Amino acid sequence: MDPITLSMIDKFYESHDIDSRNYHEFKALIAQVSGLTSEDVAKLETLYYQYYYDLFDALHAYFNNKNFVQFEERIRNIVNIDLDELSSGPASPGEKRRMVIYHSFHALLNNLKKQRRITEKQNKLYMYLYTEEDVSLLAAYEVYQFTKDENEFIDTLLLIEQFQYFENDTKFLNDISEFTETVQEQFKIIYAHKRYLDLATRTTLEKIIRAGDKTVLSLYK
Repeated sequence: MDPITLSMIDKFYESHDIDSRNYHEFKALIAQVSGLTSEDVAKLETLYYQYYYDLFDALHAYFNNKNFVQFEERIRNIVNIDLDELSSGPASPGEKRRMVIYHSFHALLNNLKKQRRITEKQNKLYMYLYTEEDVSLLAAYEVYQFTKDENEFIDTLLLIEQFQYFENDTKFLNDISEFTETVQEQFKIIYAHKRYLDLATRTTLEKIIRAGDKTVLSLYK
């Protein structure tokens, strides 16, 4: 990827702050978890602003499945972590920020899918393009962050999709629509560590993941 494109992608991540609406939803959910002390709530807020992955993953899962019992259990596990140990972990604030934005984008697509404004096939394609850091897709999402215009956002996604079918092999794109949750989860892991992998390594990993290999997922867990 050329330096100009990399610079554009970096600016995309740097320009995103935590959405205040998401923060209010987070606060409202935490208030419903029984038995939390004021210290627990303060710890969770600290983790929220540190882009703690497990917390945002729990929120993302809840917004998708509305399983509050599962969410509550995960929150209770999270409040037991040691913040001092966490601060010495390998993930940088930049990496955590990338995953927060990733989850926000994924949640938006899932919401559009629930409204039947995009299909499951389109959802998988757009998520794949996001993990590939397609500049057109990132730009469309950045514009949406300012305008909150879903109609314009969907129109742009459709144009991007049409361009992909024009530029790429149809079978390649159709294969994306058949991705299982395991495949998608492994692509997410590759995306999270993308800056540490050269192109040849990422390409090889993508090929074995597409072929059904689950090594990446097993190593990550």
